Amino acid sequence: MTDNKAGMKSLVKHLVEDHNYKRIMFVTGPENNCEAMERYEGYLEVLKENNIPVDENIIFNGNFNSHTGYRIMKEVILNDIRYDAAVFLNDDMALGALKAIDDLSQKHEIDTFLFKETFEVPKKSILLYAFKDGERVEIKEDEKVFDTKRLVPESFIPKDRRFYYLINPLYFEEDNFGFLCFELVNDDIIHFESLWAQISNILNGALILMEKDKIKK
Repeated sequence: MTDNKAGMKSLVKHLVEDHNYKRIMFVTGPENNCEAMERYEGYLEVLKENNIPVDENIIFNGNFNSHTGYRIMKEVILNDIRYDAAVFLNDDMALGALKAIDDLSQKHEIDTFLFKETFEVPKKSILLYAFKDGERVEIKEDEKVFDTKRLVPESFIPKDRRFYYLINPLYFEEDNFGFLCFELVNDDIIHFESLWAQISNILNGALILMEKDKIKK
């Protein structure tokens, strides 16, 4: 079961403490949705804990569909509303916002965080697999271990273009195996969800085989 408030607090705390963001735009879910309200409370608590004033101008009501995300981001861009990062409570709204950014402002920069189920984040991560254009990429020895808060090793981050990453923990039932970082292009969310489920199942199968081998030995 997901702890919605704790998960959101962890995300917003990361933005504040690791990135020094103060103006964090927040797009809520339906008013009668308990999970959305818990996440909103988590957002407000982190602001209070860090003495960051609540700015109603960068808090918007959402309803979990892409049209809402598009409309809100269009309003933000056209009215030149300043913010450091934007948090959406589901992928559909975030994807709508990304489309608005592409449509309305090629020069507009944004760090977009899609709220997914969270887990305790280690300081260091190990990159196990990397793929580009459907083919596996060789990982150099000095690239395997990196700071988790950077999401991927420095050499994997594009330097000449804007990009969007969608991050999701890899789970099988209650077991967490790490996380999947997926560069989002257009409406690739469908492919991401499918890939995420497949990788979680494959990793679980691999771990079961490893445990069996240990028992045999």
